[in-house]
Amino acid sequence: MGANSSLLTPDSSDSLTHPSKLTLGEIPESCVTLVLLYFDPPEICKLARLNHAFRAASSADFIWDEKLPLNY
Repeated sequence: MGANSSLLTPDSSDSLTHPSKLTLGEIPESCVTLVLLYFDPPEICKLARLNHAFRAASSADFIWDEKLPLNY
């Protein structure tokens, strides 16, 4: 077990020197777009104010096709 077991557990000192800094902007736009399909229009507008990825995803036509009235 010895030397190989240290490869399986993360070194706590390494996580202190190189912390993971993921942001909402790193989520692919296609994933954000699929999530926005489940929200109501006011919620989509609020999320669009978060960052560029959410704003771009909220402008996809197919998101709004189902949410707008049929006579629009």
